[in-house]
Amino acid sequence: MRMRSWSGGRGRSIPEAKLPKHRIVTRRVLLLSLVLGLVLAVASVPVAAVVLVFLPPGNAEPEIGFDVVERQPVLIRVHRYPTAAVWMAESMPLAPQIDAADAELNFGPGYSPGVSAIPEMSGMAVLPDGHMWVARAGWPMHAATAFKIEGPPQAATGVVGGLAMTVRGDYIVVPYVPLARGAIANTVFYAALTFVVIAGLGLVRTRQRRARGQCLACGYKLDDGMCECPECGLAAHAP
Repeated sequence: MRMRSWSGGRGRSIPEAKLPKHRIVTRRVLLLSLVLGLVLAVASVPVAAVVLVFLPPGNAEPEIGFDVVERQPVLIRVHRYPTAAVWMAESMPLAPQIDAADAELNFGPGYSPGVSAIPEMSGMAVLPDGHMWVARAGWPMHAATAFKIEGPPQAATGVVGGLAMTVRGDYIVVPYVPLARGAIANTVFYAALTFVVIAGLGLVRTRQRRARGQCLACGYKLDDGMCECPECGLAAHAP
């Protein structure tokens, strides 16, 4: 057993009020909560993408909107799920008798957000008669994104910023390009949850040790009247 002495010089004892005390909330707890929050935020993206295979969609029918990008009409369909969303965009060449202003007047400027609010779709203006999709995932906020240009043929590419895989026969994409706002918000959210759990467990353990007459920091059995733990050197009682 390692013994620590907190007595002052010349045999004088340090008063209990000046002894180091047990704290439930420490820098270590805060740092651990932040690290675990970051890990959970990162893990929420692939989990959010894969869980779509096992959950019903958020809405049975996709939302449909219409946007105009540099005088090029773009039809947008959004499939919203509990933990992800997929934007499908298709540029539509104008008929000779219809211009972009007429299209916007007839269809409206589209819902918000339109193509202009989705950076991944900035290339739609230079994709006449083309189409692409953008997938975002994460919970509680979308924290990562991926996209794919599927046409026209000369612009076809693979998935950019995501890993394509098949789960239970369904084709899914796990995005890995971070979205700053969602990534930060998810990290804070999971860090707060982790902190509540760790601090709550620490509080329960502290109350149990106090009821048993143990040191609140290390659990050493204390004799009556002890103000200092002979095992860890901390104050025997919480402040």
